[in-house]
Amino acid sequence: MKPSHCSRLCSMAVAILTLGACASGPTIRSFEHDGVDLSRYQTYGFYEHPSGDAGANAVPHFIKAAISREMQNRGYQHRGDGPDLLVNFHLQTEDKETVSTSPASYFGWRGGYHWAANPVRDDAISSYTQGTLNIDIIDRSRNELVWEGVAIGIIKDESLENPEPAINAVMAQIFERYPLPARAATSAGQSN
Repeated sequence: MKPSHCSRLCSMAVAILTLGACASGPTIRSFEHDGVDLSRYQTYGFYEHPSGDAGANAVPHFIKAAISREMQNRGYQHRGDGPDLLVNFHLQTEDKETVSTSPASYFGWRGGYHWAANPVRDDAISSYTQGTLNIDIIDRSRNELVWEGVAIGIIKDESLENPEPAINAVMAQIFERYPLPARAATSAGQSN
C-alpha cells in the first residue's frame, strides 16, 4: 500500500469505529450461511494479511484484539496454524454530500390580500465520509463464508486520540448479531 493510502485507511479505521460512541450508532447487518452450525467449530485464526491490516498502525491491532475477545467469549480458541475458522476484516470509505433546501420566501399581507415573493432556495451542502467495516468468518477447510458482520455509518472524529474503546464498542455491536451468544468473559480464553 502507498503510504498516503495506508495513513488514510488507518485514519478511516479509527474514525469508522468511533461510530460506537455516536448516539444513534452505526447500522449493523449480518449474514449467516444457511445450515451451518457455528457451534461445531472450535478454533479461529486470522488471514496472514487481512484486507484491513494497514501495517504498523495500532488500529489493526485493536481490531484483531476486539475480534479475538468476541470469538473467545463465544468459546473459540485462537490457533495460528490450521484453525477451523479464518477471520478477515475490510475497511472502506466513501466521501458523500447532502444538500438540504429550505425556502427563503417572504410572505405578507397587503391590502387585505395574502401574497408571497418569488421563492428563493437556500441550499446547504454538507460533506461527510461514510465508512463500512466488514468482518468475514470463513470455514477454512471448505473456503466458504459462514458469517459476515457489517457496520455502516458516518465517520466521526471524537475518538481519534483513543480509538480502542470505540473499536471495542462497535465490535460488540457487530457480534451481537453472531448466532452464538457471548459467554462471561472470565470463562473464555484470553490469549491472542
